[in-house]
Amino acid sequence: MKYDVAIIGGGAAGLACAVRLCQSEKQLKILIIEAADRLGKKLAATGNGQGNVSNADMSAEHYFGGGARLAEKLCCGDPYAGAKLFDCLFTEDERGRIYPAGRQASALTDCLMRGIKDGADVLLSVKVTDISRGFVLTLSDGGRLETERVVLCAGGKAQKQFKTDGSAYSLAEKFGHKVTPLYPSLVQLKTDTRYIKSLKGIRADCVASAIVGGKVVKSVRGDVIFTEYGVSGNGVFSLSPYVTDKSGAVVS
Repeated sequence: MKYDVAIIGGGAAGLACAVRLCQSEKQLKILIIEAADRLGKKLAATGNGQGNVSNADMSAEHYFGGGARLAEKLCCGDPYAGAKLFDCLFTEDERGRIYPAGRQASALTDCLMRGIKDGADVLLSVKVTDISRGFVLTLSDGGRLETERVVLCAGGKAQKQFKTDGSAYSLAEKFGHKVTPLYPSLVQLKTDTRYIKSLKGIRADCVASAIVGGKVVKSVRGDVIFTEYGVSGNGVFSLSPYVTDKSGAVVS
C-alpha cells in the first residue's frame, strides 16, 4: 500500500503532526509507525503523570544544543499556542507550569487520539529499519511500504522503556543530517557524597544552584528530592544540563 505521509514515531511530535494533517482539507492517506505497543506512551508519563505540557516562560534561553536560532524561532509569546492543539482545559501553577485541568497526562493522549480517529492508519510494535529514496520503508517485521513523504518523529536517546533508544538517528544520517555528540540532559544526578543514603525520601522546595569552576552558572527554584544514590526532582532536572559533562561540578 502507498501512503501520502508516513510518520515515524507515535509520540507527542508524531501525534501532533498527524492531528494537523488530519485537519487538512486534503484527503491524505496517513500512516503512523510506532515502535512501542501503544501511541503516546511517554507523553502519558510526562510531568510525573500529570501532563506538564508547556510553561509560561518559553524563552530560548531554556533550550540547549547547537540550534540556538531554531529555538528562537520555535519559542513564541503565547505559551498556550501548542496547548491549543488539545481540546481540553488547562491550568497554570505558581511556577508557570501548564497542565491539563485534571492533572492527568492521559487527557493529552486522549485528545490526540480523538484527533486522528479514522484519519490515520497505525502500526504498533514495529520499527523502520531502513529508508530508501523514493520513499520505500523497510520494517522490522519484514514488511515494506511506499510513501510520498516521510516525517521523522522517533525521538532521541532518552528512555529505552519508551523505545526512544537512539536507533532512529541512523535514519536521519542517511539523508545527510549530522548527529552531534550526545550527553545527558534533564536527568537525576548521582553522587558518592557521604551519608546521602540517610537523606533518602526527603523533599525540599528550594533554590538550587549549579556551580562549575567555583562559579554559579545557573540557579532555579524547584523540587529537590534526595535518593539513595543522589538527587532528583524538577529543580535538579533543570540544572543537570549545566553539570553532567563538567568535572568537579557541584549542585548546592
